[in-house]
Amino acid sequence: MNFKELVSQIAVSEGVPASKVRKIITAALKSIYESVERGENFQSPAFRIKVINVPEQKRLDKKTGSEIVVLADTLALILGPTPVKVKDKLTEVPVINQKKTSKKA
Repeated sequence: MNFKELVSQIAVSEGVPASKVRKIITAALKSIYESVERGENFQSPAFRIKVINVPEQKRLDKKTGSEIVVLADTLALILGPTPVKVKDKLTEVPVINQKKTSKKA
């Protein structure tokens, strides 16, 4: 899905003019982007973004065996909806007993 399709889909489903939807989505995405740029996590009912700072690391080059430096980096992981605690339902799962029968010819 691209931006134009997103705007159109929301405009139709919510009965709002596409120009208003475009303005709102642009502002929302800009705010989310700026938040992540500052290193802040983002959480919504639909998805979340987790910012991870990876420190500089020293590794061995597999080809040469010499030490190399992997520079520090910041990653933004886009994850599904926030996990919800689910009650343990193991005691409610029925157990099905299956007996093996042998057929003799």
